[in-house]
Amino acid sequence: MQAYISPITAGAKHHNVDGVKALLALFPDDHNRLLATTDTVLVPQPPTPLRDPDDEVPVLLPLHAAAMGPSRASVPWALDDCKDDCKAAVDMVRLLTADAAICAATINARYRRHYTPLHLATSFHRMPLMLALVERGADIEALARQNGPGLILSLFSSVSRSSCCSHVQFEFSPWFVAELDASMDVMAMLTQLLGRYRPRGKDAQLDAQNAATRVALINEADANGNTPLHFAMAYRMHRSTAALLALGAWANAANHAGQVPSAPPPGEKPSI
Repeated sequence: MQAYISPITAGAKHHNVDGVKALLALFPDDHNRLLATTDTVLVPQPPTPLRDPDDEVPVLLPLHAAAMGPSRASVPWALDDCKDDCKAAVDMVRLLTADAAICAATINARYRRHYTPLHLATSFHRMPLMLALVERGADIEALARQNGPGLILSLFSSVSRSSCCSHVQFEFSPWFVAELDASMDVMAMLTQLLGRYRPRGKDAQLDAQNAATRVALINEADANGNTPLHFAMAYRMHRSTAALLALGAWANAANHAGQVPSAPPPGEKPSI
């Protein structure tokens, strides 16, 4: 079968808030059909064997499309354009999750049986979008596929072209990553993303468990042994480095090549 996304999903993918609002206004009493069910048009084709579950026609909801964003070729790389695009994505997510019942039905729905909207949005330049999804109830412990990786590792490894941890794959330049890092309050954003693990002061055992989970997320390593701190320091992300260390990152964690987190010499590109 072939799948064609509907106009509302196309509008959501390109963060056309006004256009999606206009489409929703055409069906003021039918938002459940538009937002909480499969938003594709299926055209029957001769049956063929499926090599992999990913070959199936995906269930692409408007919220998935909003989290994905536009195609790689149209991603804005000027810092101001990047921030404007992220703000439009946040506005779109808030529009698509304004109804509590629809939000509950879609916020952790999986695309291709693997990726929730939060997985699709996880990238360093989209941290405000990630926060908007978490505020709406996105589960930060839900893993893509069966074995992760976790949210914080996916977030920081997304800056590396060689990373296979993040669903979002863009070719970031080191200077852009450093400039983006310097423009954000990374500590505040990470604190919000990990808010469910903050100490409550009511149950010492629970607080200890939450602290251990937070430290584990901060120090999760990829297949090469690189932790979030490896990526932050390799890409000269000074605010991220300070935030990760404050949250419990291990400065002496060696990857499989025996390298501890460190910045490359001046003029050299990251080697991870």
